[in-house]
Amino acid sequence: MLIVDGALDIRPRRAVDSLERALPRVTRVVLERGGHLPWTEDPAGFTRAVTAFLTANGAAGAGAPAGAR
Repeated sequence: MLIVDGALDIRPRRAVDSLERALPRVTRVVLERGGHLPWTEDPAGFTRAVTAFLTANGAAGAGAPAGAR
């Protein structure tokens, strides 16, 4: 499980902290330039975080259409 969190999010940090603690085997990435919608506020950082997570977990390319790999 991956949590991509924006450091500039207006939600209290404790909300994401408790989610992280509640989930088994979770990886959390905090994007310094992201807020509540980190995939739109820091798309490059979001893509790096997701790609790194998928690569580390042996899932890069899994489920993607053949032309997208």
